[in-house]
Amino acid sequence: MFRLHKNRQANSKEKYDFKLSNFKAIQVPKGWDKLFVSVTSEQTGKTIVRTSKGSVRNGSCQWTESISESISVSQDEPSKEFEDFNYKLVVAMGSSRSSILGEAMINLTDYTDPKSSSSVLLPLKKCNHGTILQVKIQCVTPISKVRSRKIKQTNSLKEDLKKEGHDSDSCSDITDSQVSGSIGSSSGADLYSSFHSGDASSTEASYSASDSHIGNNSSEAYDSVESDATKNNYNDIRRQDSVCSQNSGSAETTTTEELRAEARMWESNARKLMADLDQLKKEFSDQSENQESLRAALSAATAECDGLRKELEELKPMTERSTQRQTSIEDETKILDELKDELKFQKESNADLALQLKRSQESNIELVSVLKELEEITENQKLEIEELLTQQRNVDDYENINQENKKLMLQLEHVKESEKNLQFKIEVLERNLEETKLDLQKCEVSNQRFPQGTDGEYDSTLHSEENLVEDIERLKEKVQELEKDCNELTEENMNLLYKLKQANNDSKGGELALNSTAGELLIENNDGPFSKNVDSREIELEVKVEELSRELTEKKMEIEELEHSILSKDDEIKILEDLHNKLQAEYSGLQKEKNQMEEQMEVIHGESDISARSLNDLRNEVKTLSNSVDLHISANKILESKYSELQCEKQELELHISQIEQKSTQLSESISVLESQLKSMTDEKESIRLELENFKSDAVALQDEVDRQRLEIETESVDLKQMLNDLQNKCAEAQDKCEYLQREKTNLEAAAEHLSEERNFLRESNGELKKKNVELHEDYFRLESKLKESLERSARYFIRVDDLEDNLFLGLEDLTSKERFLSSELDSIVEENIKYKEKCSLFENLYNETYLEKTTEVQELQAAVVHLTMELSATKNDLNVMESNEQLLALISELSVSKKNQEILMAEHEELLKQLENHKSLEVKLKNSVDDLELKLSFSEKERKQHEEELTYLKRLKRSQFLEAELKRLKEEKQIQRESSIDDSGCDIDVEGPNVAEAESIERIQLLEKELAEVLEANKKYEDQLSRVIQDDQNNKENSPIPTVGGDVMTKEGYESINSALEEELRDLRERYFHMSLKYAEVEQEREELVLKLRAAKSTGRSWFS
Repeated sequence: MFRLHKNRQANSKEKYDFKLSNFKAIQVPKGWDKLFVSVTSEQTGKTIVRTSKGSVRNGSCQWTESISESISVSQDEPSKEFEDFNYKLVVAMGSSRSSILGEAMINLTDYTDPKSSSSVLLPLKKCNHGTILQVKIQCVTPISKVRSRKIKQTNSLKEDLKKEGHDSDSCSDITDSQVSGSIGSSSGADLYSSFHSGDASSTEASYSASDSHIGNNSSEAYDSVESDATKNNYNDIRRQDSVCSQNSGSAETTTTEELRAEARMWESNARKLMADLDQLKKEFSDQSENQESLRAALSAATAECDGLRKELEELKPMTERSTQRQTSIEDETKILDELKDELKFQKESNADLALQLKRSQESNIELVSVLKELEEITENQKLEIEELLTQQRNVDDYENINQENKKLMLQLEHVKESEKNLQFKIEVLERNLEETKLDLQKCEVSNQRFPQGTDGEYDSTLHSEENLVEDIERLKEKVQELEKDCNELTEENMNLLYKLKQANNDSKGGELALNSTAGELLIENNDGPFSKNVDSREIELEVKVEELSRELTEKKMEIEELEHSILSKDDEIKILEDLHNKLQAEYSGLQKEKNQMEEQMEVIHGESDISARSLNDLRNEVKTLSNSVDLHISANKILESKYSELQCEKQELELHISQIEQKSTQLSESISVLESQLKSMTDEKESIRLELENFKSDAVALQDEVDRQRLEIETESVDLKQMLNDLQNKCAEAQDKCEYLQREKTNLEAAAEHLSEERNFLRESNGELKKKNVELHEDYFRLESKLKESLERSARYFIRVDDLEDNLFLGLEDLTSKERFLSSELDSIVEENIKYKEKCSLFENLYNETYLEKTTEVQELQAAVVHLTMELSATKNDLNVMESNEQLLALISELSVSKKNQEILMAEHEELLKQLENHKSLEVKLKNSVDDLELKLSFSEKERKQHEEELTYLKRLKRSQFLEAELKRLKEEKQIQRESSIDDSGCDIDVEGPNVAEAESIERIQLLEKELAEVLEANKKYEDQLSRVIQDDQNNKENSPIPTVGGDVMTKEGYESINSALEEELRDLRERYFHMSLKYAEVEQEREELVLKLRAAKSTGRSWFS
């Protein structure tokens, strides 16, 4: 045994060959065209291999080279752990630092299993782009070499055991030869047979445990010796009657010496066996620890699987929500586009209506002017006709008529000039009105982005269209009146012409009787300028009447067209009313959604408060954790700092949102003010229109009211200029507000960039967590391989332990049944592990697919953000006032988009918090399982100690039983000697013979007494130890919690059954101890009786000599 410990080395070097292949970089940023991978050793710092440069396509780069590397690893025997061999994988474009994309670390000793070839995802360190390097690592060393190394180790152990076995066999052969050569009495043969039957089985069991061949040989040898011994014993018993008393003393001396030598030999063998047992127990404890660690790893892996399943179940509704949100966002964008198109159509239709209004107003003004001229002409004609009639009646008054005609001509010229001035003034007023309309349209366009502005515009359009309808009806009435007047004028003109012709004829016939002078004068007057003027005027009037009739027909056509346009406008108004109702419904829906969003924000605030409280609780719990969780604590602190930063940024965003809402309320107030001003302007416009209508109705008395209207027009122009100045100031204020909103937009864009950086950081942390998950999976595979090895070893050791227990202790069958039950459970656990591997592979595939989908979605969002920023930067320089107003709508939509992005980020943040909580719960579960396993270890160690103590106690009991048998045999021998001495009393007896026999028996009795005292002291010690173990168990039961069933720990009923079994064994031991003490008292009484008899014999002997 000691030779094993000397020859065993602390560690042994083993050579492993590895193959690195399938290099692939994922999520490579733009600008990195050609990349290569270099492998450097961390121990030497030298680059071992460098791949060729690969081109980047669609954000991924792949290398076809495979790298092989061989390392010699030293394994520590007690800890069974390999030495670390770390290699650095550097991805770069060149040798400079700026051309290095990132680097990753690999420990090749983690992949020594030749069966498994794993592809590893390594997130690159010192890389802010989230690039991941994928490598396939495979141990190339064949499985036969690894097995041969293990077989060599086991063979070396077996050879050492064989050497020791041969030594012990030689010792046993020597003792056997001594025993067979010194067969002189029945007592020696009996002792030998008892020793052989008691302890040879233990040696055979130990040797069979070490090597089956040695065990078989030793069993055959011992069987032959046993048969010889039985034969000799039988012969000795037959000879014993004929043996004389002289040979009895010499036989007893030889048997005592042989027995002592054999006892020493068996004690040495027993020590060796105890050492073997201790070693086997140590190995068994190591295996049990390994099994428990593997069970802990399995429980942790199952817990991780459960957590990952929960995360998947939580992610599924989140993905469904995100898809629903995307569909709702797309629908909203479509609705907004349709609304924009409808607003453009309304604007165009309003512009067309405004142009038609202008044209109709101009045509109406022209009609009014023409009608005024016609009225004036008709009045003048009536006056002229009356004057002509009077002139015809009174020829003397022709000169006055000429003068009056001149005056009328002058008046007509003055009227024309006044009409021109009025037309000029009307044109000036119309221009001012058009300017005010343009300003109003600008204000309306600026306010169209808000729902109140749309309502005001809709009301204004309805009001303007109603005014148009009223104007058209009035114009129709006036046209009808004008037609009637024209018809009357035409009839009067015809009558006048007829009367003039009759008057000319009458004047020619009646004036023949007058004087020649009067006739000459009349002829001169008739043939003079008066007749010419009348003809020319008649012709002019006819021409004007024809022109007026033409204009009337044209106006009728225009009126009909206007009626058709009005009907179409009525239809458009109905459509606009429907759209307005729809817009109002959508606006109410948006308000409801806004309220819902505010409620969700409140819920999020509450959840953030709850998460903050839970974080505080977790901090307090993290402080109480052991040193094994320090790395997790640092990671948690980093995440907490990030969470605090996110909360600060969230508060800043909330402040921005509140400011924006305040600004929106201010804008709504300003819009309401502008609407009131617009209403006032419309009222003023209506008053101006009324005044214009009054002015048109009072056009006959324009000469008297021209001065007053000039003053009114000047005052109104001044007021309009003031209103225009006010509107310009308000437009300037609106432009300032637009600029301020643009600044806020830039701030929001900066905040969005910051949030995107945080998202990248969270993505990196997610990659690290994935890396840890991959490492855990690798640890799981390694633990699984170790579990298989430990199962094989445990199977061997179970066989050895079963053999020892079957040969030595018949009372330990319960333990073997328990161990078999545990082995069956381990087999079921292995099957569950295989199923778990398959589930894990499926889960990893699903997880990779979801991760790739998320990455693509994020890239598309980033591209959309970049596209929007480019479009904004391109359109900034070309925007005018109208485009700045349109930017307000774009800003509001972008604000909504940013809010939605913020909600998405908040949702992602909540998911990360949930993942953190799940990881923390997993850590807590791991700790609980570790604590349970530690309790199980402590209980198993205590049980093992109890079994060891019970084994030693049973050995002592067997030894005490053997001593009792020896005492009984000695008593029988002494009785036989006494009978023989009584039978041979007639013979001549030497005094020296009985004295020597009595002295040897006294010495033997003293030795037996010493051995009994030693046995009693050992029994007391073991009883004290058992009582201490029982007290410790009771204390542990009181202090330690009952282990859970989930961690594969024994239940309370199991402990109670163990305690009851131990108590029963203690009762049996106490009863045996009581019987031993009774037997010891009987032996002492017999010894005293023998002493008395010896003294009596001595006294009789002296009398005989005397």
